Amino acid sequence: MKYFFTAFGLMLIFEGLIYFAIPEHMIRFLKEIETWPPERLKLFGLFSILTGLFICFLATKSQILG
Repeated sequence: MKYFFTAFGLMLIFEGLIYFAIPEHMIRFLKEIETWPPERLKLFGLFSILTGLFICFLATKSQILG
């Protein structure tokens, strides 16, 4: 559970940084994705999932990331 809460906290930090640093761009982006078809949103979500899995793999198995 410790790792889950650590990962959840980091996710909130990184997501919050985007809203804090460039709120105007985020508002435009959120309005734009409202017009996307569901298939495009699914692909976007799948890409995010696969990217996250790859980063987790690198973090746990790679000598480079510690």
